[in-house]
Order: sequence, then structure tokens, then C-alpha cells
Amino acid sequence: MGTILSGVDALVQLLVLRQQVDERAGLTTATMVSGYPGSPLGAVDLAIERLGDRLAEHRIVHRPGLNEELAVATVWGSQMGAVVGYRDVDGVVGAWYGKTPGLDRSGDALKHANAMGAGPNGGVVVFCGDDPTAKSSTLTCDSQHAFEDACVPVLVPGDQQDVIDLGIHAFALSRYSGAWVGMKVVTTVADGIGTVVVDPDRHPAPEVPDLVVDGQPWRHEPQSRVGPHTVPDQERLVVDHRLRAVRAYVRHHGLDRVVGAPAGARLGIVCAGKTYFDVVGAFADLGVSVDGLAAAGVRVLRLAMTYPLVEETVRDLAGAVDEILVVEEKRPFVEAQLRSILHEARSTVPVLGKRDHDGDPLVSPVGELDAPAVAAVL
Repeated sequence: MGTILSGVDALVQLLVLRQQVDERAGLTTATMVSGYPGSPLGAVDLAIERLGDRLAEHRIVHRPGLNEELAVATVWGSQMGAVVGYRDVDGVVGAWYGKTPGLDRSGDALKHANAMGAGPNGGVVVFCGDDPTAKSSTLTCDSQHAFEDACVPVLVPGDQQDVIDLGIHAFALSRYSGAWVGMKVVTTVADGIGTVVVDPDRHPAPEVPDLVVDGQPWRHEPQSRVGPHTVPDQERLVVDHRLRAVRAYVRHHGLDRVVGAPAGARLGIVCAGKTYFDVVGAFADLGVSVDGLAAAGVRVLRLAMTYPLVEETVRDLAGAVDEILVVEEKRPFVEAQLRSILHEARSTVPVLGKRDHDGDPLVSPVGELDAPAVAAVL
């Protein structure tokens, strides 16, 4: 049975569920949560405190930050036990919440913390509220560029169930790779409500892929890979090796999904998060259901991770379609990565996004997309 939850409430339930999943896997873990309230995640602190006695029951410690940067520092400290040792637990998970302007002001702390890395039985997820229309902000928001600058991978939930399902993977991804992981939560997802299944049985302990990096099997070992000033060749670890592990995990678990036409499709559409539902709604407005996409010759790649893109997934799409359209809000974040990957692969498949074949505007780089706007593009 599902429970009707907002995106904010789903995020809080995720913290409880994560501990239950660990417990079933034989791990004793705790959670350190810190952040600073700001719409669309402005009520997270209140929702956490409403757990009451369940906080202690699930070993969740909530310490709101005086500001966003101090909150990052608090979460950063939760991972230190990976090298100095914990008492009574196998690991501590870190979770940060805030909005994009707060992420911006936390850049220095975030970069240092991510350089240090996450504990293999801990992991850190940064839940960032994006306000694409400046509904409650002085500027419109897109956190992806700040995350990329800090070499923090980005997962994008499209609805409240995604907050739970991708959230469980986000913590596992952080543990496997050693990187902090960002989750971009837009206003529609945070404020919206939906029926959500919150059940440990849906989430067996995630498998980890076999990955070879520079001739050696990848293993995230805290003694040699956690610590900003003691790790050999740290820059390569942060900008290359961990992101290789991130891509391998997402590919192994099939988090980026394809719907619609098989190989040989006329059009491939790339989208992520809430925008996927805008694309589906746009096709419905045009008389094409999800089940009808195959007959229409349309193949849709629904990204779970917008940074870094998985090269094999992008190349697979290019080999299966005649043309690619990237549908995303704001600046061409996914489009730029996709073009780079296909250029290196010497692909000749045309890519459209912010501009059409003639260089005229196509997908708007401002405001918020919705189904009618996407239908006009299609």
C-alpha cells in the first residue's frame, strides 16, 4: 500500500528507510543531518523534527546549521570516522538540505568535503532545492553547475517516488564511489504530492559493479582514499577515478532508462526528472501515449543522472536513432555533455536542443518547461 506524501516528506521518510535497508543488510549505521531551510526545501527541518522519538530509534541526529556552509561542515565531519574509527556503529551517513543559493555560498566547504570523500559504510547526499521560476527566490535556480564544479554527481528525481528510490541508490552510490552525491529537487517535486511506497522490501542491498581503474579493481578504501591532505594523487581521484565508479554504478543498475521505439527510431529524446513527465504529457496532448511512442518512431532516454553522463548510454542512443533532441530547462547542461561525448565518438547524428537546425531558438533556456511548451517544440 502506498502513502500520500509530499516531496519533502518523502525525503524525510528516506532517511528512516535508508537505516532500515542497512539493518537488513547487517549494518549498524547512524545518520547526521544538517542544513538550512529555504524553499522549496524550507520545511525539511520541521518534517524531521516531527519524527519525534523515531529519530533516536533510527539513530538520526539532526543539527540544523546556522547557515548552509556550516551545515556542510557538520555533514563533512560525519565522514571523519571512516579514518579515525566509530564507536558502536559501522558507519555514519551524512545528509545536507538547502536551496541553490545556499549551495553556492557553500562551495568552498563542499569542494573540500567532496575531496576528502565519503565513508564506505556512510556516504553523503546533498539534497538541493531548485526554484526554476524564482517563486520564492531572488534569482532562478539550477544547482547542476555548482555540483559539476565540485565534481559531485547529480541525480534528478521526477516525482515523490523517485525521491525514495533514487535516494536509496544515491547513498549506495556515494559509498561505492567515495564521492558526495547531489540530488536536484525542483519545486514541483518538493511541493507536489503523490502516492509513495516506502518499504525496505523494495530495496535489497544494491550490488556493486566490477570495475577496473588503471589496471586495478576499484575498491573504495577509507584508509587510502578518505582525507583531503593525505591521499596520494588526490586530484585524479576526485576528477576521474570516482566519477568512473559513479558511471559504472549507474550503468550497472540501469538507472538511466529507455522507453519507446527500438533501435532504428526516427527521433531520440533525452530528458530527466520532472521534464520527463512534461515530455510524456506533451505527447499525450499530441495524441501519442507512452505505449504509442514505438509506433511513432520515438525513443526516449530518461536520465536519472545528469552529471556525469554515462558515455555508453549516450553512444547507444546515438546508434539507435536518426536525430536527437535534448529537452531540459535552463542552460544546455546535459546537451553540452552529450555533444562532447558524441563528438569524441565521431558520431554524425544531429543533436538539437536550445537551437534548431537553422540556429533559431528551440527549447527555451529561461523559465520552467511544461507539457504545452514541450508540445510546441515537438
